[in-house]
Amino acid sequence: MPYKDPEANRAYKRLWNKKTREKNRASYNKKQQAWRAKNPNRYKQAKAAYRKEHTEKIQSYRRAYYLAHRQERIAKTSAWLKSHPDKRRKYVNTIQPRRRAQKRGAHVLNFSAAQWELLQAVFHHRCAYCGKRAKGKLTQDHITPLSKGGQHTLHNIVPACWPCNRAKGNRAVPRAVQPLLL
Repeated sequence: MPYKDPEANRAYKRLWNKKTREKNRASYNKKQQAWRAKNPNRYKQAKAAYRKEHTEKIQSYRRAYYLAHRQERIAKTSAWLKSHPDKRRKYVNTIQPRRRAQKRGAHVLNFSAAQWELLQAVFHHRCAYCGKRAKGKLTQDHITPLSKGGQHTLHNIVPACWPCNRAKGNRAVPRAVQPLLL
């Protein structure tokens, strides 16, 4: 025992444990990284199994983190949106509807950004229901709603202004609309 004084001995042990812990942690991290590099599939499977087993724990952690950093996230997101208007437009017009369709269980997801531009041009940048011109402000409306088993395809989407799309909701089409037959 290096120290006869119990308090000094405890301080010495704390310091020794701290140094050893840092050294062991660094070597453990190196070993873990090497194992991940050699076994990427097993690592992915282990991560997936952990996520499946601990979904509630992970969600509560993410929620708490979001609430603690909410203002930072909002400021960062709004700054990015202001500096990248073209990417925001692409997200709103193509990526977001596709993701929404996928979450709703649509099996066919072959509607692209180029098809959306073509569809708007065919309708002369007018709403399919009310006929008002709204270039750049049209939304994608599914003739057969995703919630009723509709697909995210060119044949099931028409351009609609926001008020008409909102009024339609997931009901039947208010006015007969002929989708593109290609």
